[in-house]
Formats: sequence, structure tokens, C-alpha cells
Amino acid sequence: MPGFHRVVLFSLPLMFLTSVTPAQDTVHVITDSVAYCNQLANQLADALRATSQKPPERIQILADAGKRLCQQGEIHGGILRLRRALMLAHQGETQD
Repeated sequence: MPGFHRVVLFSLPLMFLTSVTPAQDTVHVITDSVAYCNQLANQLADALRATSQKPPERIQILADAGKRLCQQGEIHGGILRLRRALMLAHQGETQD
């Protein structure tokens, strides 16, 4: 039983650490839906409008593919591409 005591003693500090961490103030639940596709597409359009330059081809391809997939009912794939395009657009803003 000596091994058992080491496992229990080792586990106790971890339990206390996880219980001490503060909870997030806001919880956002995201579902794969057409509404979320539209929300991402609108956010991306706003981000691209905020720049005076034409968006890089990679972002435009991802955005177009994401919107097309969402319209075809491939919501998850569309969301993945729209989120990636949005992330790249925001990275471009911080690199300027």
C-alpha cells in the first residue's frame, strides 16, 4: 500500500489547484448553425472593410469556401474556413 499513499498525496494538491482557479465571467456556447455562419461572415466582412487594401487571396478563398459550404448545409466545414479567414484577417491587422 505504500504506492497508494503516494498517489493520493500527489493528487491532493492538484485538486486544490483546480478548485482555486477563478471561473470565467461569461460563457459563450457556440453551435454549428447557419446563424453562426452568418455571424462569422459578417464579422469577416467588417474586418476586411476596415482595411483599405484588397484582402489577401488566401483569406478570400477561405471566406468564399466557408460561405459556400454553409449555404450547401456543410455547416461545420464552413465555420472552420470562416473562422480561419477571420483569424488570418486579424493577424494581418496586427502585423501592419
